Amino acid sequence: MTINSGFFSGVNTTDFMAVVTNQARIMETGIRELRYDLTADPLRCAADVGSDAVVLSGLKDKCTASLSHLKRLYDETRFLRDHLEKV
Repeated sequence: MTINSGFFSGVNTTDFMAVVTNQARIMETGIRELRYDLTADPLRCAADVGSDAVVLSGLKDKCTASLSHLKRLYDETRFLRDHLEKV
């Protein structure tokens, strides 16, 4: 099946979802590594908090925005899966 409207004109839907899946895995791995880096050495992290408060605040804001986008992606993907199950 191919999407034939707007931005996705001529894109194979199966290939598109494969790319989405692959990118989601890459993002998951990156987030996991970042989490490990931030939690592996709590003493170093605590010492850096004072000097990096602005960076940490920005990172927190980016995490909040990312969660919002990921929730919408989850909702859209779940709707698509449920729709395909009905078909």
